Amino acid sequence: MVNSMRYLILSLALFSAWSSEAQVISLEEVLGTAIEDQNVIRYQSIRDMASDLKMHDPLVKEIALRIGFNGSVLGDTIYGYLRNEDDLRLQVSFNALGVRQKQKQVKSARLQTLTTRQGVLTHSALTDRYEALSEYVYTIPTLDGLKRLDTLLYHEHDIIKSMLATGILEVKVSRILDVEEDRNRVMLDINETAEKLRRAKLGIEKYAGTFSSINMEQLASIEDLRQLFIFLKTSGYVEHPDNLALSAEIKMDSTVFAYTSAQNRQILDYVSVGYQNPLYLERPNKFNTSNNFAFRLGLLVPITANNRYKKGDALLDLKESQAEADEARIDRDQSWQSQIALLDGLFSDYDLATDLLDNSLIRQMLSNPALMANITPLEHVELEIAQQKLVLHQLELLQDIASEYIELLSLSGYLAWNPETNYLAKRTD
Repeated sequence: MVNSMRYLILSLALFSAWSSEAQVISLEEVLGTAIEDQNVIRYQSIRDMASDLKMHDPLVKEIALRIGFNGSVLGDTIYGYLRNEDDLRLQVSFNALGVRQKQKQVKSARLQTLTTRQGVLTHSALTDRYEALSEYVYTIPTLDGLKRLDTLLYHEHDIIKSMLATGILEVKVSRILDVEEDRNRVMLDINETAEKLRRAKLGIEKYAGTFSSINMEQLASIEDLRQLFIFLKTSGYVEHPDNLALSAEIKMDSTVFAYTSAQNRQILDYVSVGYQNPLYLERPNKFNTSNNFAFRLGLLVPITANNRYKKGDALLDLKESQAEADEARIDRDQSWQSQIALLDGLFSDYDLATDLLDNSLIRQMLSNPALMANITPLEHVELEIAQQKLVLHQLELLQDIASEYIELLSLSGYLAWNPETNYLAKRTD
């Protein structure tokens, strides 16, 4: 019974592991995890907390009760009946209205910086997923192409080995060396590409969990990528989240500067109402208690120079933010133009590789049964190898194009404005 239970538990565990390994996911599922990114969620909680905070001072700064006495403790020797006066006073001090208004503006600006910062994190999360997906899905064809080339090289190696074993000496030594070198190089390329694919898979699993494969039926082809590139090239880039964040920082520094400038300008300091209660040795016949009340108004003469350091420091922060934003925009413009030129060159290279492959004598010969009937098996496999090298070069260019396209997409800012659009899917228009 115990053994049966253990066998059942082990079977369930193995089935669970097999099920998770056999999971096929889609591109959209991986991209959809960006909204669940921990950094994005963390910033959302900070935004929620900040929106509930009261970041401005109250109107009343201080409420004070003053208690004291006036006069001589030995009694008044002139009038003979007044000894002392007890003083009771309620004093209310105020915060400057201008400062309070600027504090409210600082909070609004701070919320905007949090909002734009969350947009930057969302954009970054999407970009990370696009990079991992691009590296994975466009590396698979390259790995398959390398394996196909390795199979052909192995077949060539086997033919030459058989020829040498039967004493046929038609194969030159240089050709034998080339075959060995090609096989060694391809084996290294296969290992490197497989490792690259493994790292890309691990990168995707950080976001979407364990999977066996990705459904690539709707994956963008080279022509889809070309059309998407043309769209980005002609439309230009939209307002990037990084630029929005820098603009929000400028607004934040501007409101802090205005808040700092509003300090040390307060005129009304306090208002107090007091009552002085006389203590008599001999109480007069007529006594007017209204004369015992006192009203006092405290006014200040602002000396704004006391705010010189804070104001100057805030102004420098503002100027630095403006300079940083200008520099970032210039860098983005230059990066955009460089990326456009890079992709133009890669598409030209791909078109050239396609033309060489389509119009090569190798393809014409391999597609002609009459010609192929008159060549040896070694010559046949050599033609196949030469053609596969052209195909592999084309696949490697596709891999480079996809990687640089993702970089251009990230620079464009479209990911932030259209996060639900899959920019690695086939074009439907």
